[in-house]
Amino acid sequence: MLARPWFDPVALHYLAWRFFPLSRAWAAAMAAEGSLERFLDGVSIPRTSRATRRRLGAVLVGLERLRVAAEAAEERWREAAFGPASVDGAKLAEAETARRAAAHALMATRRQFTLLPRRHLIPPVRYAVPRPAEFEARYADLLAAPERAYAAPSPAPEVAESGRCTGPHGTQHWIRFASPSATMADTVYARVLEPAGVADPPTLIFGHGLWVEGEQWRSMPDLVATLCTRGVRVVHVESPWHGRRAPLGEYGGERFFATAPQGVLELFSAQAREVAVITAWARRSSAGRVAVGGISLGAQVAQLVAVHARHWPAEMRPDALLLITSCDRIDAVAFTGSLCRAFRLDRALRARGWSAEELARWRPLIDPVGAPAVAPENVVAVLGRADSVTPYALGKALLERWGVPPENVFARRQGHFSAAIGAFRDVRHLDRLHQILGG
Repeated sequence: MLARPWFDPVALHYLAWRFFPLSRAWAAAMAAEGSLERFLDGVSIPRTSRATRRRLGAVLVGLERLRVAAEAAEERWREAAFGPASVDGAKLAEAETARRAAAHALMATRRQFTLLPRRHLIPPVRYAVPRPAEFEARYADLLAAPERAYAAPSPAPEVAESGRCTGPHGTQHWIRFASPSATMADTVYARVLEPAGVADPPTLIFGHGLWVEGEQWRSMPDLVATLCTRGVRVVHVESPWHGRRAPLGEYGGERFFATAPQGVLELFSAQAREVAVITAWARRSSAGRVAVGGISLGAQVAQLVAVHARHWPAEMRPDALLLITSCDRIDAVAFTGSLCRAFRLDRALRARGWSAEELARWRPLIDPVGAPAVAPENVVAVLGRADSVTPYALGKALLERWGVPPENVFARRQGHFSAAIGAFRDVRHLDRLHQILGG
């Protein structure tokens, strides 16, 4: 029922007018750390009734308590996973369960901001778009040599591995390392699902969609975990500005939209180089082939990895790609995509002096311009023919330009969100990737 095009406009309306206004209020509350006045300043609400202020005060106090509890649970998990003392699998699993429960409770508090009167509708994004001249001054030198923005990390950061515990389809553990991006200057985390009893498994490094924070919710459906039951190791990457990496005062992924196109370039550049580090780790820890993939945002990053890996050492280059609902021109999507229009990104860009033509100048830095380092027959893609977020025509154009064979392209009569839902039931794309990886 949900994996049909009718679902997409409903989901988009809910996101733009309900979930993300609540998320913006939640992020402001996180930064307020229990202060009602700081919260009201953060969401620019000038006046509220005494009753609303009283209820908001109680919500903020409760949220601050949950925030502190979630940070403590995260710290205990880090100590169990990466601390100097050896911890058995049962204790690590217990710490992980407690961490997820605390994070879930904190994330779920955003629904409490429905108490705000409708007249105080909060915009879904706090925009801070740079002017074209500001962006030019900062990144003009990269435009002539885009490969510099996506240069292979050298030296590559050291990757630390956690202990292991029981996972959904075998064992699971985590890896972490310092981001090679000076812009991020934080720690990258990835969850690794290992198939039981398989020596040298192939690996899929998978990136999530924008605003998706699977590590912060108690239970979130996994699009690719079933590959683990078929002998493939699955690595879930946590994107910059999401989950553990979200800055205080912002909800996961907000900065990507809020500071476009700067945030777009900075996230893409950082995550692509982080994937290069994980790819090299995957080759050191297994002789199996390595695929890089993702859905929506994660797929856009995978495309950039494929293009810029031409300049990387062999151990950092993927053997295959899995692209779910991606497209050729993110610059065009900023002005024409239904999600960007719903969140009024197009207006925010124009208000700061951006035009479609000006943004198109920066395509070499934010779009997969050029040929990939992956053979066309090793690229698998899922597209929605009714997709208006990352439009179908733009996704199809990329695959045709790359020469991806038709049998590797699974185009369905679905939109952006319904295609993601449909990918749980129709798994032919996973079957094809499994064949390519030699699983």
